[in-house]
Amino acid sequence: NALAWKLRMYSNNFTAAPSTTTWGFQYGGLKGDVPGTKIPMAWLNNPNTIASGPAATVDGVANPANSVINGWTFLKDAHDVDDPNAVGDSSFSAADAGGFTNIAFGAPGETRIVRPNVGGSQALATPSSPFFTYYKGDVSNAAAANYNTNLVLELINL
Repeated sequence: NALAWKLRMYSNNFTAAPSTTTWGFQYGGLKGDVPGTKIPMAWLNNPNTIASGPAATVDGVANPANSVINGWTFLKDAHDVDDPNAVGDSSFSAADAGGFTNIAFGAPGETRIVRPNVGGSQALATPSSPFFTYYKGDVSNAAAANYNTNLVLELINL
């Protein structure tokens, strides 16, 4: 019954901000059971299924801090902190305030999905049309560990 809503997505892999010495500054994605092991993940939305899955890109995951947009967007974690060596504020609070965790939004008459690869958002055919979210992670350099994530999808009435 809300006039407007948004759907945000992020991981919540820690109960509190972990040691940046051990884990670094960004935690979104898969967390290993060995301290410091993690696999960053990215997501993209599409209004239709992609038969063989979305194509991976040569430059890997998009990095908004460097204005790189290739359709894939980093999965943020609720405890991400700002990396003092990176351009801009990469904390969860800044990313969330900037809409970076938002994957869909709408109102009673329209649903829009966030599509960085097409420069913003796209209206679905009907407010109840499904959409598809794809995930990827680069495991080629992952350390030996067991990995998992706590993925949060949060519907917020505005």
